[in-house]
Amino acid sequence: MSSFVGILFFVSLPLTCGQALTRHPVHVSVTEIEYDAAEKELEIMMRIFIDDLENALRQYHKQPGLDILNTDEATAKKLIGAYLLDKFQIVLDNRKTQMEYLGQEVEGQAFICYILAPGIRSWATAEVTNRILFELFDDQSNIVHVTSGGVTRSRRLVPDNQAGTFSFGP
Repeated sequence: MSSFVGILFFVSLPLTCGQALTRHPVHVSVTEIEYDAAEKELEIMMRIFIDDLENALRQYHKQPGLDILNTDEATAKKLIGAYLLDKFQIVLDNRKTQMEYLGQEVEGQAFICYILAPGIRSWATAEVTNRILFELFDDQSNIVHVTSGGVTRSRRLVPDNQAGTFSFGP
């Protein structure tokens, strides 16, 4: 377990160091999914390096000159939302969830992107598919943390293994 925490710290470090980094040596995103039973919703937050996401958006939307940081907020939200909702999926107890892209903010060299899945009743198993940036990098890792009832489960998704199953029930 301590080696997992060490690896998680190492891969998370570039996302949290802010402006001090000019280049990042790894291709990684971190997604946190938390079930809010009272609100009956999944709250999803993704941390993605700006330059990596921008390159993916250029390819996905066929806009090679895209400068996402100098794009108006509504257009940026539309472009990022379309990409993320196409590449990211959650299936709860064999039912695909409907998600809504809420928006993004910049933190250091990363975008923090927010997604909401409303109308979620209790569930036991989540299958998460996270294919973001796999079209760009063979060494891309998408770390996914799912929290329900105070219990967190984590998986590392890679191009050869793009989905992970998280069990919380009996």
